Amino acid sequence: MGEPSSGLGYRRRVIIVPMVNTVAQAQAIVPHCSYPPLGNRSYGSTHVERIEASPDGWNKRIVTVLQVETPEAVANAEALASLPGVDALHVGMRDLALRMGKAVDD
Repeated sequence: MGEPSSGLGYRRRVIIVPMVNTVAQAQAIVPHCSYPPLGNRSYGSTHVERIEASPDGWNKRIVTVLQVETPEAVANAEALASLPGVDALHVGMRDLALRMGKAVDD
């Protein structure tokens, strides 16, 4: 499982987690994508109160995307997509093709 990265969409906080192959991996990372009471994400230097009156409002803006980049992840895609807290799956086509022994064309 890779390290998560994040990006901003329009009033959304998108968290992209690369190389998630199994439900167990997803279950280990997804709780760290949301703030309490939904998850265990640290507040760190984020000032949630500047954006929303409560963490619940901030949690509604978080979009968690798991990257499917191996044959194992493809086999587990339905189970991964059905997990609470997972908003989307993204297929990393080039990584998947390489792991399937296929040529990668630009």
